[in-house]
Amino acid sequence: MAGSSHCLVGLATGGASGDSAPQKQIYRCNRLAMNPCGGASSGREPKGRGRSLDGRGRARRSLKSVSVTAFGGAWAFVFSGNPVEGRRMMSRSVLGQSIKAWWRQLSLGVLLIAVGYVALFLALVVVPAQAQLRGRRWVESQQGRVGLTPDYRVEGGWYVASGCCPLPTRLVNTVGIDLFASVKHVELDCEEIYTLSGLRDFSRMEHLSINQFVHDASVFYALRGLPRLKTVTLSKWTGLTAQERDRISSSLSGVQVVSE
Repeated sequence: MAGSSHCLVGLATGGASGDSAPQKQIYRCNRLAMNPCGGASSGREPKGRGRSLDGRGRARRSLKSVSVTAFGGAWAFVFSGNPVEGRRMMSRSVLGQSIKAWWRQLSLGVLLIAVGYVALFLALVVVPAQAQLRGRRWVESQQGRVGLTPDYRVEGGWYVASGCCPLPTRLVNTVGIDLFASVKHVELDCEEIYTLSGLRDFSRMEHLSINQFVHDASVFYALRGLPRLKTVTLSKWTGLTAQERDRISSSLSGVQVVSE
């Protein structure tokens, strides 16, 4: 009202004094009527200290609400008996989103580590055990025998061996003895030997005894890839000559060939 009365007075004096621009006074009065505080009439908030304080206040309130929500959600999730409510409160906060992202990364890392350990276990334990089982079956088909270390024996429903932990019979029957013991000694008693390729599955075999006729001395070349083989015992029933025994000894470097 004060602005309007001032405009009316200005118009009256302007007209009386012969002012040639009454339209400028009318435009000015319209601006004052729309914005009595003297600001711009564009509808925007005036720039100044009040606006910046309001922005900082809103930021403080937002941060306070986020912190209260995150702390309350963590308290409800950890210390109270309502983890569902705590999880819901934490999911609505910035801290809750960060924790969820961190948990996803941690879960992925744990999964990759678990997969690596499983692959390592399969490579170092399961695969050699399957190969040894295949070799034992071949020896049985040749009417031979194998010696296992540790030498387990069944007592009262347990597989026991000196210096080793007892194993439940059900466990050994399920996964096989090859997972817990290694073949160290092999003895072949078949009527005639044509090949020894089945012995290459015994990566830990140290001693080999042959008590029957050997068709050809070249069959011993299959033993070259056994890293732990120490001795090969040949009985008089093998039918090998002294020259053939010497050739076997020279072909198996680091292996002692014993003749009986």
